[in-house]
Amino acid sequence: MKAILRKLRGGLGTAITWAVTWGLGGFGLYSFLHLLSPGPAFFFPGVFPATAISAASGFVGGTAFSTVLSTFYGRRNLADLSPAGMGFWGTLCGLLVPSGIFGIGSLVGVGFQATVAVIMLAAMGVFGALTGYGTIKLAQSGQPHLEDGDSDWMLEDGE
Repeated sequence: MKAILRKLRGGLGTAITWAVTWGLGGFGLYSFLHLLSPGPAFFFPGVFPATAISAASGFVGGTAFSTVLSTFYGRRNLADLSPAGMGFWGTLCGLLVPSGIFGIGSLVGVGFQATVAVIMLAAMGVFGALTGYGTIKLAQSGQPHLEDGDSDWMLEDGE
């Protein structure tokens, strides 16, 4: 039971981290695009939905990334994980959300502008790659460095 709760806590932490990171990225991207394109005259009515959609997409992508890690890499040490490989998995998990949105929208007859689709796919793919890479690099930076002769360390129960 403790192992399941620990995995759920780790997955929730990853999902929240991705949601916050993607929310900030969505805010920055919307701000940049608002400066470049002749959109609505007011910035604030559009930035809140864009940030919320980015954060929700990040939460789903982070949940998928956490599931991939626990399913395929659950028995490996953090040192064995390649940040570039995790960036690839992050890209796939990041593309999951817009692909689902466009797929469901196409089934029900909702049309999408090609520029919106390209920007959304590119942004979420890049967000996923960077967040997947950063998640593993951050986790690896917290690992203790062993000196010669030291053995691997594990936390005892209750620590």
